[in-house]
Amino acid sequence: MRVAEIKQHLVNDIIPFWKNLKDESYGGFYGEMDYDLKLYQKADKGCILNSRILWFFSNAYTTLQDEECLTYATHSYEFLKNAFYDHENGGVFWSVTYDGKPKDDTTHTCNQAFAIYDLASYYSATKNQEALTMAYALSDKIETFCKDDVGYLEAFDR
Repeated sequence: MRVAEIKQHLVNDIIPFWKNLKDESYGGFYGEMDYDLKLYQKADKGCILNSRILWFFSNAYTTLQDEECLTYATHSYEFLKNAFYDHENGGVFWSVTYDGKPKDDTTHTCNQAFAIYDLASYYSATKNQEALTMAYALSDKIETFCKDDVGYLEAFDR
């Protein structure tokens, strides 16, 4: 594929697909769709999916300089910060209900790592210091609590 074809596919197909999953009522992006593209608006929302969408729109903005992509990235960031981030203990939850309440409050190490990666991309796109601070806090959490003498551990409760 040529660069122009890839960009056309990104702009005309991939970006619109993800834009259509934005939850205007409760924040974030819808968490479930079936093979026939039927959307389940009251399905739980996973942090990995929502944080990967943050990464996607942050990088789409950085690549295309499309302000609308930045708007979607910010929408995703706000939901990550307000629904998934555990403001009491640090870390991010595995999943929340469709309306943003903790569903599975397990803190999986891989989930923390994805959030760091995605917050860093958002910071790169926006220079939002709060996002960078959250990424560093998650990194510190992993290094402080998520490993032992042998290596990194998988999951923890709050």
